[in-house]
Order: sequence, then C-alpha cells, then structure tokens
Amino acid sequence: MRRAARRDDNESELVAVAEQLGALWVQTGPLDGWICWREHWYPVEIKNGNNKYTDAQILFLARCKAHGATVWTWRTADDVLRTFGARRSA
Repeated sequence: MRRAARRDDNESELVAVAEQLGALWVQTGPLDGWICWREHWYPVEIKNGNNKYTDAQILFLARCKAHGATVWTWRTADDVLRTFGARRSA
C-alpha cells in the first residue's frame, strides 16, 4: 500500500496568498500542484527548508527545462508575491 505524500507545512499559507491574488490552485502531482494565472497553467513545487525532490519530480523538472516550460518553486510568501509581480502593502 502506498503512503500519502507528506505536504509541506507552509503549503496552505502559500496557496492562500496565491488565491488572494486571484490564482486558482489544483493539488496534483508530480509536484505539489498547478496554478492557473491569467489563463495559463504552471506547475508549482512548495518547499519548506531543505526538502529534496523525489526521483519523479527530478524527471519532471528536467523534461520541463528541456521544453522551456516555466516551473515555480515557492518557499515563502515573498516567493509567491514575486511570481505574480505583487508587493506587500504597508
């Protein structure tokens, strides 16, 4: 029996930031999920600390790179804001 993949503890916070900016989140593999932003879909990997990529993720990332596809990796809320060109307000 396969174990469920462990989710990073910062995932819900980072997804919430993206959704507040108007993005649509779909949780699915081989990364953590996909974001729909301005009518385009992007794969997203969320990392907390020094987590390592799985073999399946490494293969997927290599295939994306070979095809010039954009993949986003988020570690902090600032990463999410930079992705969407947003800034924190005072």
